[in-house]
Amino acid sequence: LPEGEEEGAKSSVNLVMVNTISPYYLVRYQGPLAVNVLSEYVERKVQEVSAHRVDMQADYDDISLKEGLSVEESFRLAVIEAVDKICEISQEGPTVVGLSIKWAAVEVAKTIIEGVRNGAQEEILYVLGNIGATFGYEDLLTIDPFQGAIAVVGEGEEALSRIVARAVNQNGGFSNASSYADIPNVAVNI
Repeated sequence: LPEGEEEGAKSSVNLVMVNTISPYYLVRYQGPLAVNVLSEYVERKVQEVSAHRVDMQADYDDISLKEGLSVEESFRLAVIEAVDKICEISQEGPTVVGLSIKWAAVEVAKTIIEGVRNGAQEEILYVLGNIGATFGYEDLLTIDPFQGAIAVVGEGEEALSRIVARAVNQNGGFSNASSYADIPNVAVNI
């Protein structure tokens, strides 16, 4: 249990880490390094978490290999696949969705959140990370649908571990971003 988190009634929480990609940089590989490292780290620190990864780059690559699909159609299908995967995982219970926010992927992240909101059955907490959240959180958290999200500012390992540990210990209402405002390297719009 990360330092500063209390023992209490625990439930299992899903963690879905999403490697978002930008439609503007499809010719350049946009790998899931940060998503893979963070999800592995949190999985080792918080035992009550079930970590999942959604790699839009791999999904886009697989889809784009199909004959007859335009770049735009392949990208659109990769976004739909990301939304479907998150919705499917969220059916298993409370879910924390971590979105890697690169500068050019803000619109993609918005589309994913809006799609998940329309299809998910369970409570979801959105956590924004990477360079977009670190350097743009003040503006980012004022934009719908990011207003109820958490931004991790700087290195995310400890902050994300504490967020997930606190989510595990919440008895309902764990998606209220203000519940996480006191965690170091976390910004919320409250």
